[in-house]
Amino acid sequence: MMTTTESDEFRDALRALGESVIAEASALRASGRVDIRRQKYITRPEPTLWYTVDQTMMNVEAEETEEEEWAWKALDSFLSERVVTSEAYGNVIRRLQDNPQKADLVRRFGYQMAYNAGLGLFIDLGAC
Repeated sequence: MMTTTESDEFRDALRALGESVIAEASALRASGRVDIRRQKYITRPEPTLWYTVDQTMMNVEAEETEEEEWAWKALDSFLSERVVTSEAYGNVIRRLQDNPQKADLVRRFGYQMAYNAGLGLFIDLGAC
């Protein structure tokens, strides 16, 4: 169990990690070296299963959605080379010595921060 002081220090370390990852991923995006791919999804609206006499009930058009995503191999490489080896990441991990199972959560946090920053999505660390 963390004390209030330890909790505040952990929050500050986590915020510093987030800022570090965002800066690295944003710089990589600005240089044009983020491996972004367009991904298409085809979905159908979920029809209701209420009985109706209307025979056109199941004739719904497929919807096509397209979004950008950072190729997972390139993102994993970025995490291994730049995030996990960073001082900010090590600082957060050291604070979790009493609970090593949560180290995976820190990696996931770094992954999500990098992914969002690499795609140019807004990230607000003020709520942390």
